[in-house]
Amino acid sequence: MIRFFFICCLGLLFFGPLAAQRPDSSFLMDNIYKVKLGEKTLWGFYERETGEILSPAAYDSIKYQFRLEQDLRYYEIQKNGKWGLLNKDLSPWIPPKYDKVNYRYKLDPARIFVEVGGKYGIFNEDGSEWLAPIYDEIMFDGNYFKVLKGEKWGILTIHGEEYIPICFAHIYDNLEPKYSLVRQEDKQLWSVYNWLAQNGEPCQLQPGLSFERIEYFNEFFTVYKDGLWGVADDKGQLVIERKYKELEPFSFLPLRWLKVLENDKYGLLRLDSVGKLDTILAPIYDDIGIDPDNYKLMARYKGKEDYMYEGEGYFNFAYDGIKYFLRHQLFIIELNGKAGIANVEKEILIPPKKYSKLHIIDRNTFMVQKGGKWGVVDAQNRELIAPAFTNFDFRKEGYFFAADGEKWGVVSLKKGILLAPKYEDVVILPKGRFLVQKGGKWGVVAVGGRVIEPIKWETYRYTRDSPEIELIKGNKSFKYKL
Repeated sequence: MIRFFFICCLGLLFFGPLAAQRPDSSFLMDNIYKVKLGEKTLWGFYERETGEILSPAAYDSIKYQFRLEQDLRYYEIQKNGKWGLLNKDLSPWIPPKYDKVNYRYKLDPARIFVEVGGKYGIFNEDGSEWLAPIYDEIMFDGNYFKVLKGEKWGILTIHGEEYIPICFAHIYDNLEPKYSLVRQEDKQLWSVYNWLAQNGEPCQLQPGLSFERIEYFNEFFTVYKDGLWGVADDKGQLVIERKYKELEPFSFLPLRWLKVLENDKYGLLRLDSVGKLDTILAPIYDDIGIDPDNYKLMARYKGKEDYMYEGEGYFNFAYDGIKYFLRHQLFIIELNGKAGIANVEKEILIPPKKYSKLHIIDRNTFMVQKGGKWGVVDAQNRELIAPAFTNFDFRKEGYFFAADGEKWGVVSLKKGILLAPKYEDVVILPKGRFLVQKGGKWGVVAVGGRVIEPIKWETYRYTRDSPEIELIKGNKSFKYKL
């Protein structure tokens, strides 16, 4: 009897408080247990091996965080609607009094970001406060913290030191924070923080250092105000007078080239690394650009187009249009609606007088159009194929599919007209033979149109390099050996 009573006492000692604390309880993973009290569920910690309760079920939520790569274990806890952190041994780390807690363990050094009442702060990894939660926003780029306090922005270093004072309505970040663009709310003008700091009043915009637009350009800045552009250095001093209606970096050419517009004419300027200004092209051109096919500098002057070489037009702006083909080292030139050919030695191979269009086949052969008809000439301007076709489709084998209206034939550069253009479709076969379609029917012909297999078949089957072609009509077929 005494023994039974002693056992009951032990049962009450172990199970009594536990049962009273967590009816309908169950043990869970990660040393966490839960207690369901009516509609509410609370969470606590227990020792998995012994079942010993390590902490009462006092938390609204517990999240076990485990990162194998960093050998990192900790708990996110929520109590009375607020979040905090516990170390893996359940010792206090960050007290549960924040709306959000975010442990950024991949930062160097690691930081803990918190939010409470719409304000943001940061703790050190050891749980000590680093930035009090007094900021309306904190943004981090890996090196600097951009912070908002009230309606003012500033930038802090990774050590929490103030780099840009919290005194600006807007900050437009730069990779180097000292070159960040800053602005006050009551002024629609921007300045560069470094300009202000060097002049002793880092929070006060100054008229001579404020512009409607500022854009970073290498170690310089393009600046715009009152409809005109210029360029300033990192101290805010103008190195290019603000007098251009347009001023922008010029693509595809060496760094520090600028395309400018003055008096409705374009020019090119260049700034060297110490700020010395060179004029590459005076602002006298209708336009300046880059040929995207060969990356060569081009300009338009008094309605004429040319490539620029050592500051001059390669052909002295003699043509309405020009196109350089690097592979062939030839130019197609246009004048008064006619096309011609010139080489890099500036020799005119085909004067722009006869042909309305011209395409390069190779360095010595050209497709030309005259009176709406296409033909072929050589580099000596001799006709290889007279312009008699409404359309050409050149193949590398030296053949042209040549059309007259809606009918097609075949023309050879060496042998002239192989098939007159009188077929709806043509397929070139080996050994001077052709599969042709006429009147919707298919057949095989030789050079000159001589019929080999009557044009009576409805369709065919043929793959390139096959030794035969199958001609089909209804249920009948015929295999023609090639």
